[in-house]
Amino acid sequence: MPIQSNLEDQLNKFREQYYQENKKKTFFTKSQKKDCAEKVSQHFSVDQLLQNSIYIKESALFFDYPIIKTFIHPNNYSLVVEHIDNMIQYMIENYKTFTIVVNLKSFTITAAQRYMELIKNFCNKYFENDIYLIRIQKIYVHNSPSVIEIIDKMIAPFVKSNVSEKMIFLKTN
Repeated sequence: MPIQSNLEDQLNKFREQYYQENKKKTFFTKSQKKDCAEKVSQHFSVDQLLQNSIYIKESALFFDYPIIKTFIHPNNYSLVVEHIDNMIQYMIENYKTFTIVVNLKSFTITAAQRYMELIKNFCNKYFENDIYLIRIQKIYVHNSPSVIEIIDKMIAPFVKSNVSEKMIFLKTN
């Protein structure tokens, strides 16, 4: 089971220090966020980060975006995909069906654009393939941002229509 709270504190301190040393940009932040994520993945064990951000609990596969966003960048997408593949294979081998639980706290439209390649590949692989799709019972999206409708429209071309029937969006209060 993940040890998130302590890791989240360590990640937040590391990122604060990074932005103190590298004045946080107001515009064109994409490259700075990528650089910060690369520094995080050099400082922390990527395996530990993956185990605490994409993990299995009972018959559910959890994705914790507040941790994921701190270390994910194009240079480690293959590691992320490999980890997800391993988790899903485990779920298939051990459970007839499973749920996906996604915590999107602090997810923004710019994050959706920044990670579009990875999101598109995930959707194409798991939401377009009936072998996986029949195993996914529900997809719970917690802390869905107010722009979720826009994000949903962005990913709609990459998923079958019956995927949306499985999705349950739970907004923050």
